[in-house]
Amino acid sequence: MAGDERARWDGLVETLSTRYDGTGPGMMFGRPCLKRNGKMAACLWTDGGIAVKLVDETDRTEALGLDGAGLFDPGMGRVMRKWVHIPVTSAARWEALLARSLEIPLGPHRSRACEPLRARRAGATCTVTRNPGPIRAGPG
Repeated sequence: MAGDERARWDGLVETLSTRYDGTGPGMMFGRPCLKRNGKMAACLWTDGGIAVKLVDETDRTEALGLDGAGLFDPGMGRVMRKWVHIPVTSAARWEALLARSLEIPLGPHRSRACEPLRARRAGATCTVTRNPGPIRAGPG
């Protein structure tokens, strides 16, 4: 990755950190990322492009229409369905896409997996059940 992409990324992170409360730099998959309220919103990828989380389907469809863009696969063979990889050739669109990612209202950072534990600590009865996973057809 060239230093130009890293400098561009660092400038965008600094700009967006002043514009959006709770936003700042972090790390994701060993790469520099942009976080909001402790949640990852985007990262600078190894090829100099960025991966950005776009929850809104319209935003995601628009981003996927950019030349060279595609659903983001961090290298584990499984795409992250709400994340789009935007190549460096579309760097002029990075700021707008990052802003769209950050405009989604976020609550405080909480893992849903911790909710039953929090309920038990507070003395409440836990009513959350674990998802048993996909239904598989049985034999025969």
